Amino acid sequence: PDGERTFANTLHAMEEASAVLGDASGQWGFLTYVHADPAIREAAQAAEQALDTYATALGFREDLYRAVQAYAATSEAARLGPVEARLLAHTLRDYRRNGFDLPPEQRARVQVLKERLVVLGVDFRRNIDEYEDALLLERAQLAGLPDSYIERLQVVQTPEGPRYRVSLDYPEMYPFLESADDEGLRRELFLKNHLKAADANLPLLAEAIAVRDEVATILGYPSWAAYVTETKMAKTPEAASAFLADLRALVQVKAERDIAELTASK
Repeated sequence: PDGERTFANTLHAMEEASAVLGDASGQWGFLTYVHADPAIREAAQAAEQALDTYATALGFREDLYRAVQAYAATSEAARLGPVEARLLAHTLRDYRRNGFDLPPEQRARVQVLKERLVVLGVDFRRNIDEYEDALLLERAQLAGLPDSYIERLQVVQTPEGPRYRVSLDYPEMYPFLESADDEGLRRELFLKNHLKAADANLPLLAEAIAVRDEVATILGYPSWAAYVTETKMAKTPEAASAFLADLRALVQVKAERDIAELTASK
């Protein structure tokens, strides 16, 4: 009951519940990256998405918001120490950032959009994790690499004959990028890695940008950048941009010297 609210049975209880949820999400999220069985990875991704969607929905629960508001009005809340007072202030801030000062229909729209971002994020990462590509090379094209590395490569049959398969898996990609003599092949593998799942993910990225923009607009922010930097040290996109511009000017001389040395070495 509101008349019996304390830090322990309200804010701290919510924090403990969130910790349980965070641990579960972390365990499933870990499995999506590392398990050898595709069926387990798929199940883990589904569980992680469900947990993340549930966590997002918690931020829109009217009963939890009212509980925090009721506690904030107590005499105990007025006497909180700095750490506990900061938690209360940030909790109320996060409810505001979910639209609790807006009409219910707008807040409901923000929830739908944020839950959509969860789905887009999971799909985006899954496309990258499951993407496969490789170079199919003749033995001579592996010049510069040790026999121990070459012997571990898969040999596949192609219409042109057998070829060594250098995939984007780290144990195959990084040694090739570090040691292969052929610059063109190193560049080709490098670009394959940086363009993982581009065809599938570009539409997801475009939608995510649009969803983020709509969230920011509904909540009254000039941009998604303004929304996300509000809770960061920078506080504003302008401060972040100014920091980066200043940093660039400070390191430019050293960067140019490093590039010249690397170019000479190459």
